Amino acid sequence: MRFNYGIMGDTVNSTARMEGLNKEFGAHLIISAATEAKLPPDISRRPLGDVMVKGKTKPLTVFEVRV
Repeated sequence: MRFNYGIMGDTVNSTARMEGLNKEFGAHLIISAATEAKLPPDISRRPLGDVMVKGKTKPLTVFEVRV
């Protein structure tokens, strides 16, 4: 017996949209403001600003994590 699983929802859709922003910003890792708020202070990050992504009515604030 074989099962196929998938994920869906607003968080997954937002993440997929942010993934495409990496190329636009020349970044390696982009995260949302919600994720950035949970990072410890010793993790370097750079604010990239607010961006409109498909399927959203409000812009997302995004950051680049610098490692």
